[in-house]
Amino acid sequence: MDVYQSEFKNELLNTIFRLTKKTWLNITYAYLIYTISFITLGGIITAIALMGATDLSFFKDMMNNPSPEQSLVLIDQLSSIFFTPEFIIYFSILMLIVLVLASWNYYFAFNTIDSEIKNDQLTFGQLFKQSLNSGIFKLMGITIL
Repeated sequence: MDVYQSEFKNELLNTIFRLTKKTWLNITYAYLIYTISFITLGGIITAIALMGATDLSFFKDMMNNPSPEQSLVLIDQLSSIFFTPEFIIYFSILMLIVLVLASWNYYFAFNTIDSEIKNDQLTFGQLFKQSLNSGIFKLMGITIL
């Protein structure tokens, strides 16, 4: 750590680039896990919410015969989808999951940089295990505040 402290004081940008060069791959893997999880879970929860919220057959009719008068019907139908209690509950669950995933992603990045600065040389698997603890929820609380 003393090496990085003195380098940060003397050559800040070069040290940041050197640290980034050593940690970018692990952080990219974690970001890919976050993105794939978000897309998968978001798609599943959104599909469940839309299927349970309303009948979507009117969209098919509207696409076949579009007219300016039907734009008001479209707005009414969309508001009936998005303002149902079921959709709001599913959307809230999705946002909570996204907040947990994002907090984990940042916490993983913090642990990766900390590990490199302390010269621990941990593998991705070790960093992954280390990042799954209560620190995620502390970071989530800070984010909410």
